[in-house]
Amino acid sequence: MGRNLNGEGGLGALGSSFSKADSGVMVPPVGMVICAIQFLGADGVLDSLKPEVASVGKAHETFSTQYAAHNKSSGNATTEEGEGGQAITADTTKFPQGITIFGRWASASLAADASPASGGMICYFSY
Repeated sequence: MGRNLNGEGGLGALGSSFSKADSGVMVPPVGMVICAIQFLGADGVLDSLKPEVASVGKAHETFSTQYAAHNKSSGNATTEEGEGGQAITADTTKFPQGITIFGRWASASLAADASPASGGMICYFSY
């Protein structure tokens, strides 16, 4: 059964934006977050992926280039935080063509030196 991400409609119903390498930092409209990122070409590489923490108050809820999500040590998972998560390594973690990642981010940017074949990314917005 399908499930929408924001209670308002399907993915993209609240807006989206396209960005290529070297086009700067993608920031959602005020009051919204980036809820999904789709990579359009081979080897999509992010140089920055900043988590949105204002509404939940916890950086560990969504992985980013700044924080590891759900990274408790083995045997220490709680009802609010899992274990084993890692942060994305900026400029080196590669996302394959067509993959979509989901979370709650305040901003995202592709690596400036990303291959022209990277094709860019589409960021989808939500509340």
